[in-house]
Amino acid sequence: MNPVDRFFLVRGSSLTVATTTASHSGGGSGSFRQGETAWRSWRDVGDDSLSFSDSASDDDCVQDSLDSFNLVSIDPSPPIIAPVSDANNSESVETDLPTTIEGPLSPWRNSKSKERIIKMLKSPTSDIHLHLPATYGPNNWQDVNFGLLQRLYADGRYTSGNFRENVKRILIHFRNSTGPFEPAEDAVEKWYTSPNNVSKAYALLFALMMKDESMRSLNSMSDIEIWRSHDEFQKYEFDKFKVYITNMKKLTRRRKEVIAEEQSAYDSDVRIVELSEDSGRGYPKWNTHPASDLLHEDETSGREE
Repeated sequence: MNPVDRFFLVRGSSLTVATTTASHSGGGSGSFRQGETAWRSWRDVGDDSLSFSDSASDDDCVQDSLDSFNLVSIDPSPPIIAPVSDANNSESVETDLPTTIEGPLSPWRNSKSKERIIKMLKSPTSDIHLHLPATYGPNNWQDVNFGLLQRLYADGRYTSGNFRENVKRILIHFRNSTGPFEPAEDAVEKWYTSPNNVSKAYALLFALMMKDESMRSLNSMSDIEIWRSHDEFQKYEFDKFKVYITNMKKLTRRRKEVIAEEQSAYDSDVRIVELSEDSGRGYPKWNTHPASDLLHEDETSGREE
């Protein structure tokens, strides 16, 4: 009985069963044929085992080891596991794998491959980080599998040498946080939007100018000295900040004038109003009556007990 070996290769989301059949001739030498077993030859028997039932040889014993055999080339590259969609999940599953390659090959600087690799590197959850060694850089590229990176994330039509050098430059930028990986600078806050929406620098300058003591210090400083006195001020161009200083001095001066007028009016009203001794209910006001002081003395001395 001819021995049969079955080799299972996982490629993407499909299962290929490669079957090798041995036929012996008079000299004892073995020749083997590699083919594909149809999908119908496999069935689930309800447990962890697999059953193949198309041929009578399925019940024959398979020789544990073969003296010699030849296989048509089998790709040794790691398997690519394609994402499996969840019928219960309405969200689409994003994959890092490149889409079908169509059209002429784009120059690397404007290519989708370059864009995809940069995007994957920027994402901390991308599986591209699983394929990079802990350390790499100039004179230390031996552990970077450029061939695997090209198979997974790039157009295979780029020559391996050019792809390698281009990805080296991207990885150096990624390691040094430069180029496309340079952190974006914080946007400068708008100086003033509304009374309830002002920048930190605006609020700080307003508070300093509203206090008499700090305002005296500011009056002794030049505009550039005020601008250099705080990091928040230096976020704005000096020429613009000079205008902000002038406008803020006018604003706070008017505000102080209004506050002074309101305080003067209040003090005047207090002096004019004659406080009556009568509570309006036929008995004296408690807080101004001597009995209130006497009760307080009794409570503090303990005599009320």
